[in-house]
Amino acid sequence: MENSKKETKNNKKQVRLEIDLTKIGYKDLEGKETIYDISHILSNQIYKMTGDLGMLEKAQLSYKTGNLVINSEEEKQQIMAIIKDRRCNIVAILKKTILKILEDGKNI
Repeated sequence: MENSKKETKNNKKQVRLEIDLTKIGYKDLEGKETIYDISHILSNQIYKMTGDLGMLEKAQLSYKTGNLVINSEEEKQQIMAIIKDRRCNIVAILKKTILKILEDGKNI
């Protein structure tokens, strides 16, 4: 098992993932790399769309710090569901980029 994932007593995977939302890079149609700060956009979407108090606090913290810290597979799945939701008003290329980061599970 990878160092970043551990099994807890409840058999839930623990994930430690920290993403700097102020430096999300994507390539446009011409192949030009652009760095974009999505910390406020994503944090607001999580804040508005979650029913979970822990996730609400996580949104507030990521808004202030620019970093999104994910501590479990469940948190990761909740965030991915919010991003995939049609009501989430983040442009598609940024959705695709952040979902790839979450799926790969790489700390950035």
